[in-house]
Amino acid sequence: RWFKSKGSVQNREEFLGIITGLIPRLRDVDAIHTDTCVTSYSPHGLPMIDWVDDDKRIAVAVAGNGKGAKSSDDWGYAGALLVSGADWDHPVDRARLSVAFR
Repeated sequence: RWFKSKGSVQNREEFLGIITGLIPRLRDVDAIHTDTCVTSYSPHGLPMIDWVDDDKRIAVAVAGNGKGAKSSDDWGYAGALLVSGADWDHPVDRARLSVAFR
């Protein structure tokens, strides 16, 4: 339901207050659009990019830890390396991105 809703009015107003405080010229913009968002966290503070089954048929790239938007290209690259079977060519050791329930 959250994703289909307009989100929290209070969160939207607080965010707009912060962003217009940082960028005052935004107060002159005719229309501003906000939308819902969900932040997920992992126990180790890094995303979980790993296989979730021993058959290597299902992989996940989850838990942006509040930094997913700025890091999405890089973590997407790591996920592509995983599922393509390419050599791991990423500065973060693959073992550090393992799913928490393993």
